[in-house]
Amino acid sequence: MFSRWNKEKKCTEYRFFPWETVCAMVGQSSAMTTGGVFTTASLIIGINSDEKHGYFWGTLQTGAITKVHAASLWEMIRTYMEDGPEYIGEPSPLTYQGLKQQHCEAYEIEEKEFGFWRHFWWAINGTWLGIWRINHETKKMRQNAETFPEVVEWSKPIPESQWATPSDELNHYNEILDRIDYNKGLTIFDVGDIRMRYPYRPREIA
Repeated sequence: MFSRWNKEKKCTEYRFFPWETVCAMVGQSSAMTTGGVFTTASLIIGINSDEKHGYFWGTLQTGAITKVHAASLWEMIRTYMEDGPEYIGEPSPLTYQGLKQQHCEAYEIEEKEFGFWRHFWWAINGTWLGIWRINHETKKMRQNAETFPEVVEWSKPIPESQWATPSDELNHYNEILDRIDYNKGLTIFDVGDIRMRYPYRPREIA
C-alpha cells in the first residue's frame, strides 16, 4: 500500500499494488565537518507511476547508518513478504541502545569500541531527538491509518491458503542469486541489475 498527498483534492489518496511491482533503491553519502567524517544512507521504496513515465506514484524513505544497513532493511522486508514472518525476528523498539548496537554491527566493532567521541557526536547531532521523532511519527501514522476503513480491512491477516505465490520470474532470479552469485561471496551491490545479466524466458507450456 502506498499513499500520497493530493494537493488539488486536499486529501490523502492511497492505492494497493502487487508486491512484485515494488521498486527499492539504496543510497549513501558522506560529509566532513569539524567534528569528523560521518556517513548517512537511506532506503527508498517506491512504485512506478502509470500516468507519468519515469516517475514514482509514491515513495517511502527510511534512514540508515550505511548502505549495508539500508540493504539489510530491504532484505528483511523482502524475506517477510516472500518467505513469511517466521523467517525474521521480532522488531526491536527504536532506542538509543538499539541504534548503537546496529551501528556496531554495521561497522563490525565491539560496543566498548563505540567510544566517548561517538557518544558526544550523537548527543550534539540530534540523535535522541531523531529517535523520539521517529517513534512519535510512527505512532501518528498508525493512528492515521485507522481513520481509513479500507486500509484497516486490507491490513487484516488472511488465511495462508489465500496468500499470493511468487511468480516464475521472481523464483528464477532468487534461484540464480542464491546458486550463482551469493554463493561466490558477492553482495547485492556487486550483482547489479540481474534482469540484464540473466534475462528471464517464460517456460513453454506443452
